[in-house]
Amino acid sequence: MTERQTPKERLEYLRGEIEAERISYEEIAELQSLAEYIDEGDVLLLEWAGVPEFEEESAGHTPTPWKARGAGPQSARDIWGSGKNIAHVLAGGERPIDPALDEAFANAAYIVKACNEYEGLVDVLSAAPDMPSDFDSEDGREAFADAYRRWCARRDALTEEN
Repeated sequence: MTERQTPKERLEYLRGEIEAERISYEEIAELQSLAEYIDEGDVLLLEWAGVPEFEEESAGHTPTPWKARGAGPQSARDIWGSGKNIAHVLAGGERPIDPALDEAFANAAYIVKACNEYEGLVDVLSAAPDMPSDFDSEDGREAFADAYRRWCARRDALTEEN
């Protein structure tokens, strides 16, 4: 930052570099050091400065199961959970960053599948014996088998719903 520029003026310069797609790593580091001067509604600068969108102690994610839904065969996909739209997967827009429609459908399905299976997989892995020798015990094998059966039942139920 030059001596004549205020932090706000420097932020506007850095915004221009971002929008022109020529910001350097050094300027990104500078932007991070100026994060305290960024307005809380300035999403562009906050994202580039690496400021978290939510506090770590946030309420958490929308409970699963989630579903991918769309308005029709030529629309993008929305991801729904708990009766509300929680995410939108872009498709085939005029911007070169938007994926093709079939890719957007696949992305939405992949996100939903991964999110719906995550908690069950963590449950299975948490029940897995710590050491391969633990599989030699009846208790170790049975705890893992129980967790795996719970995950399979959950996965099968989610597959039937979607």
